[in-house]
Amino acid sequence: MVGCAALLMQVALLQRFMLVLGSPTLTLVALLFPLLFFGGVGSLACRRLSDRMLMRLLPWSCVALSCLLVLVLVTFPLVRSGLETQGLFGRTLSVMLLLAPLGMLMGLPFPVALRLLSPMVAPIMPWLWGVNAVACVLGS
Repeated sequence: MVGCAALLMQVALLQRFMLVLGSPTLTLVALLFPLLFFGGVGSLACRRLSDRMLMRLLPWSCVALSCLLVLVLVTFPLVRSGLETQGLFGRTLSVMLLLAPLGMLMGLPFPVALRLLSPMVAPIMPWLWGVNAVACVLGS
């Protein structure tokens, strides 16, 4: 479900930020780069935390991600009007910086859940990865 939700969120962001950047290809790159790069950073950062800290972090990171996504979508008209005065490079960089925190938070739930559940679900771990991959494909 995490993979499917992430892709549905990306579609909503892609539709809105295409209005700012104009080009569908540029928008896709400006959207995917920070989400994937900072998602990897978030995933990597959680490796340094203890399991106890991750148990407390997981629900709050999901709440923070939801709140931040709603904030980005609700304030989009203001962001759009502010970005329209900038050149293409400034708009692209601003969109990428705006999406970086979303990417960081998106990189946490799946690896944290796998790490916390790994002792209990070790035999079906390949299936979990497979279901996540299928959800990503269905989400797109």
